[in-house]
Amino acid sequence: VLGIFKTNGMIISSSESGLFPWVCRANHSCVPNCNYVWNEEQAKQQMFAVRRIPAGTELTVSYLPDNFIEGVEERRKMIFEDHNFVCMCECCSLGTGIMKTQEEKDRKEAKSLMGDINTLTLSMKMDLVKSPQKLKYKDLCIKLLKHLQNMNIHLTSIYLIKTCLFYVSVLSCDEDESVRWATEVLKMSKILTGHDSYQTQSWDSSVNNVRSYFLDKESLLESVRDWSLDI
Repeated sequence: VLGIFKTNGMIISSSESGLFPWVCRANHSCVPNCNYVWNEEQAKQQMFAVRRIPAGTELTVSYLPDNFIEGVEERRKMIFEDHNFVCMCECCSLGTGIMKTQEEKDRKEAKSLMGDINTLTLSMKMDLVKSPQKLKYKDLCIKLLKHLQNMNIHLTSIYLIKTCLFYVSVLSCDEDESVRWATEVLKMSKILTGHDSYQTQSWDSSVNNVRSYFLDKESLLESVRDWSLDI
């Protein structure tokens, strides 16, 4: 029983996992066509298509962390250790040609950019003041975002970067950029978690109210202290 749970359990919070008779049957792909999300209000694990899926195509989800953009060997190692199978998804089965070489090169560069970003966060203050570190952080995130958008990669990675761009825009007290990135994340949230999800409702509220947040910077400062800029 524990083996079944370890192989098929889905994380629904920082301290909980669950088994679901339908969603748990979705197989893994490193670049899936669906995304699953826990709906707290309905107490359901829901799955949403992240792109157009031709009739008869298998529905897949990713078993990897959102920020895990390693090469094929590292991905296969994690999948095998956690789920006891060797990933043979389309992304992992590119062979040895030009496409695989470029794929591995792109992922290596993305990983390097992520490392630079996470190193920079160590010297950044979680305050509402523009700083050279925050400007550099934003520039690196935009560079990484453009790089990821040219790759064949799970959309949750792009969602994560756009969320961080919203955070750093708020921390830099840039109202226009805060609205811009909140709008971008809202669009992605509708795709990844559905139009009625808690996440989408929260981002919709941010889009409509973010400018008012700056009117009470003391309360805003209390909120941002809980944010994480790590990718």
